[in-house]
Amino acid sequence: MGAMQDQTRESLRCSIYDGVLANMFATLTGGVFLTGFAVYLGMNEFTIGLLGAMPFLVTIFQLPAAYFIQNRGNRKKVSVRCSLAARTMWIPILVVALLPVASASIKIPIVLALVFLHYALGSASFVAWLSWMSDLVPDRMRGNFFGTRNMLAGAASMLVMVIFGTLLDGLRNLSSSGLPLGFSITFLAAVLFGVASIRFLRRVSEPAHTSPAVRIDFGGQLLLPVRDRNFRKFLGFTFFWSFSVYFA
Repeated sequence: MGAMQDQTRESLRCSIYDGVLANMFATLTGGVFLTGFAVYLGMNEFTIGLLGAMPFLVTIFQLPAAYFIQNRGNRKKVSVRCSLAARTMWIPILVVALLPVASASIKIPIVLALVFLHYALGSASFVAWLSWMSDLVPDRMRGNFFGTRNMLAGAASMLVMVIFGTLLDGLRNLSSSGLPLGFSITFLAAVLFGVASIRFLRRVSEPAHTSPAVRIDFGGQLLLPVRDRNFRKFLGFTFFWSFSVYFA
């Protein structure tokens, strides 16, 4: 029992380090950095809006990912591999966007496709990670653990936002080639943070996964939660709330 508790404690510590580094990656490849990158590439209002909608569009991939994980297990493997692929996707994105080998009309669709793939892989990774963590973190300490993890991850995000935002502004004012150099440094640093987080994610133990005694096909899995009246109410509330917030 003591050895198991020590393993869980070590796993939770590694999960915090993973969360801090992963949030630094997400900050540098999203938000104001991604919007600034889109403007630099010459994207119009529609493509920038499409770029902002992608994290929500790709959540559809969580449905087949959840079905696969429930029947096959391997949550840690799915999460690690999809996360690694999603984060290193920023290397080809950077190469396509910044190398002077094609016009903007060619670059922008390729960049959008690669960013979409990045978000799709990340979405599949998240649903595997969520199931994995729900079994790993004991109920009695779940609020305290995720509160601490999110607090440290948020502090790290603010730190890298200030540092790399200042770097971009300084390089932009320095020379005409300063902005592409700044984006190169920012996104490559993000990839390094993202890959470093995988090192800690791999050290997190995975509790045994129990396959369902009765297998339900994919269509049945989709209908199962909708049959719950409370879930339908929650789904309706979430839909209208999210639509209002993100529309505004």
